Amino acid sequence: MDGCLNCSTNRVNPPSCVCKDGMYENAEGNCVTCPSHCATCSDATTCYTCSVEERSPAPDCPCIDGYYEEANVCVACNFKCLTCADSSDNCTTCADSRTGLPDCTTCPEGSFDDSVHVDC
Repeated sequence: MDGCLNCSTNRVNPPSCVCKDGMYENAEGNCVTCPSHCATCSDATTCYTCSVEERSPAPDCPCIDGYYEEANVCVACNFKCLTCADSSDNCTTCADSRTGLPDCTTCPEGSFDDSVHVDC
């Protein structure tokens, strides 16, 4: 591709004609779309930048605390959860002073769960 005046499909910046952002060059020399959790990547498993702010920094881009991954999308956990897995109500750690995994509805003695606020 070096020395080209025009780039082929999915390539930019002649004469080098690198793959567009959001794509990487595979072993066959084709530009392939990065995984959905990557905004830019070097290959199918390594992100340079992550696709959304709900993801931790590259290169792995997992969902940040307070979110879980479902169908390659970071989905918010229930407000009672600090972290969750597999569904928004399946807390793996509770927020604030809450206890009682997996639903985090237990509050310290002298307080109660109003089902609205994070703190009891």
